[in-house]
Amino acid sequence: MRRELERARCLDGGQCVWSMWPGYLERESGTELGRWLDQGRIPCSVVHASGHAGVEDLQRLAGAIAPDRLMPVHTGAPERFPSLFEGVALRKDGEWWDV
Repeated sequence: MRRELERARCLDGGQCVWSMWPGYLERESGTELGRWLDQGRIPCSVVHASGHAGVEDLQRLAGAIAPDRLMPVHTGAPERFPSLFEGVALRKDGEWWDV
């Protein structure tokens, strides 16, 4: 994926959001990724929650955070979110957006 991102020339001002188990970053591929991010001066934030949350838990979380916009990712039913949450912004798979 690194080559694709480099070819797309979209890394200036970019940020990595690692949403998998943090232990993967300690493996060889993870340390290699870390070196590449350091070389490109790309900051990385680890944001991980294990398991799958139910609607009520997600609503409680969204209420506590009170985001300006909520963007469902990695879900089988993104079209349900506007009826369940405030400020939903739907994006298509593969679509880029500024964070």
